[in-house]
Amino acid sequence: MEAFLHEGVSCTNKLLKFIHRNIWGPSKTSSFGGTRYFVSFMDDFSQKNFILKNKVKYLSKFKEFKAFVEKQIGED
Repeated sequence: MEAFLHEGVSCTNKLLKFIHRNIWGPSKTSSFGGTRYFVSFMDDFSQKNFILKNKVKYLSKFKEFKAFVEKQIGED
């Protein structure tokens, strides 16, 4: 059993079946725009990424990410 998957290997066979997300922060130092938190989403199958610079809008940005991926595959 390998400890790590090879780059580009997906654990799923369908878009939006498995979403990786990461919330990071607060940073001791704010960005130039005042951001101290970062949120990222990645669809496991397509490897498409979306980065959010403010966790306050987390749910609305996830919905935006989901809609974007669904539009790519025609599942509006």
